Formats: sequence, structure tokens, C-alpha cells
Amino acid sequence: PGTMKPEYHFRYPNPTDFANMLVDLDEFWKPQLHLVDAVVAMEGNGPTAGTPKPLGLVLAGKNPHSIDLICAGLIGLDPATVPTLCAAQARGLCPENADAVSVSDDWKPYISPDFQIITERNGLQFQNFFRGKAGTMFSGFLRRYIAARPGVEKTACVGCRKCEQVCPAKAIRMSTGAPASAASAVRSSVRRARCAFNALRWPGSWSAAEPPRFRQFFLHFRALYYIIITWKQP
Repeated sequence: PGTMKPEYHFRYPNPTDFANMLVDLDEFWKPQLHLVDAVVAMEGNGPTAGTPKPLGLVLAGKNPHSIDLICAGLIGLDPATVPTLCAAQARGLCPENADAVSVSDDWKPYISPDFQIITERNGLQFQNFFRGKAGTMFSGFLRRYIAARPGVEKTACVGCRKCEQVCPAKAIRMSTGAPASAASAVRSSVRRARCAFNALRWPGSWSAAEPPRFRQFFLHFRALYYIIITWKQP
């Protein structure tokens, strides 16, 4: 809320923890009406550098999670990939699928089948393969060395220093006219320091430059892992 938003992002860098915090806020304040302006949505690299996508509707309701469930259906987003929906469903605050939501009008004619969705980070939780402490330790190792990290497109940066000013972890500094990061802290902080010029990106590699040989190996390993977890999904 307000200027505390970046602070909450920094205090809860784990997506699951952050999602539960948002659900907690909603349960505490219990707003009676929720509105979603979907007359013109944004697809691609949002929320500042995406592409406008007209949908032509406005959604309203008492349950924000049910509305989010329908919004996910409108753009073809799997609810299981939305942490807030997972947190709400775990507490029994919304149905498992959008078809179970009671609505006053049919929303399915508004579905956008070609809506561009950016999958930024897939899970690196190996607890499903290795139980107990072994899975926890291995997952921690993979998150440290394999997880995607933000990169900087120096040609797109205009040197406005906005990212440096709003970064809650103070992990971004300007170097030779472009943002540079303070290593691991920037992973959650750069997400908050969205760039209007699309100079901060979340690529599948560590930077736009060719990664070192050690990390190049892990890039291939990560790609193999994603193939495995996709194959194991029902």
C-alpha cells in the first residue's frame, strides 16, 4: 500500500510468502467491492513495457480471488502459476476453477486466445524428487546457481536513475551510465524497479553477455530439468 509497497516486496522476496501476505491483507480489511478495468489490458513484458491489448470489459465482485480466477481464464493463464490464487485456494477462499464461480454474465466470449504471457521463472524445487534435508539443500543450491537473474540492456537505458532511486534493497547502482546490481539482492529488487524504457529485463541467463563456462553448464542443466518437470506433469 502506497510507499510501503517496495518495502513489502523486499521483506517478502519469496513469492509464496508475498502471496500469503496479500491474502492476509484482504482478510484483515475485507473490502466489499473489487473492480478490474479490463477495457484495455497489457500483454507481454508488463506492467510498464508491455503491449496494450483491448479486452473490452469491466469485472466487479465481492471476492477478489474469484475475480482473479476469471481474469486468469480470460488470458489463458494457468491458475496454478499464480501464487495469490494458490494461497487463497489453500485457505478455501475461492474455487479450484473459474467454472465454479457464480457470475451474472458469461465471460467466456471475452477470452483472448492469443494473449502473450511471459513465463519468467519456473520452480527449482527438488523436494518432489529428494525428500527431507537432501531436497531442501539441493533446492537451495539450484536457486543460488541456476535461478534466472535480471539483466541490463545498456543500449535501452537513458540514465534516468529511477531504478536506483526506487530499489528497496538499495541493490542497484549506476555504473558508466547504466544500472549495475549488487548480486543476489537484486533478484527481488529489480522486479520492483520496473523500467519504463525496458532496460531491465529478466532473461533466462545471467546477463546479456556470454556467461562463464561454469554457468553455461548450468544453463544446459536447467533446460534439461525443465524438460523433465514438464514431462512429469499430468
